[in-house]
Amino acid sequence: MGSPVNSSFDDFGLALGDTGNEGYFSSNRCGDDNIYHLERASNQVVLTGTIRDRHTKLSLQGSRLILKTLDGADTLRSNAKGEFTKILDPQTDYSLVAQKLGYLSRTSFISTAGVEKDTVIKADILLNKTEGQQDIIFNKCDSLKKVFRVQNIYYDLDRFEIRPDARPALDELVKLMTQHPEISVITSSHCDSRASDQYNRILSMRRGEAARSYLISHGVDGSRVRVEYYGKTRLVNRCRDGLDCPESAQQINRRTEFDVILNDVNITQLDCGNDL
Repeated sequence: MGSPVNSSFDDFGLALGDTGNEGYFSSNRCGDDNIYHLERASNQVVLTGTIRDRHTKLSLQGSRLILKTLDGADTLRSNAKGEFTKILDPQTDYSLVAQKLGYLSRTSFISTAGVEKDTVIKADILLNKTEGQQDIIFNKCDSLKKVFRVQNIYYDLDRFEIRPDARPALDELVKLMTQHPEISVITSSHCDSRASDQYNRILSMRRGEAARSYLISHGVDGSRVRVEYYGKTRLVNRCRDGLDCPESAQQINRRTEFDVILNDVNITQLDCGNDL
């Protein structure tokens, strides 16, 4: 059941009703054995999965999984079978970063927004071992992140055209990719919370394609630019649909972010403070 039903004291005799949403249990957490009533406050969303070696498929015991939200981060460790489990907060977006010493980190994204029933989210993560050139990247992490830092670009409401104020950042990226033909980029495009999920997903795709087209028109090989689009699933603030937010807060959600990839390592997402 997890906290607060389970505790470090002697909890026993759990009896749930027919729906499973309420019941009784016994515990000596206040000194004597007492009977407690419990009631589920909301639907439960559970994240469960494994972290394994991509090639051997062997479990990676002791791997670290960092769950990042707008409010902070929580860290899990995989068990002897490479497994992890976590009860997630409702209506929350999570960035998952899987890490293991000697392996490339892997970032993924999940969300509990809109979940209206008990749900299990399965995330089986496969990690690649690092190679010689990749180890050099890790050793020069801080300096490489500075060299390959790319500014976000932003869009007008309900539009995907490249604005004049976005061109300097894109021009700098063109210059960077010209000077370093070994890198590629991922464009991750987003919308604010207004309009439907489907509409925003298409709009964010068009924003990503517009950024890619700009780079190609300035001499960048299109094979070096991968477009990803997320609609309104990765808000950077609490301006969810229906909330009264100022336009300045909505604006920062209408964006394209750029991740720089070098030797299969995502420099932008690399954690230089990795203490595995």
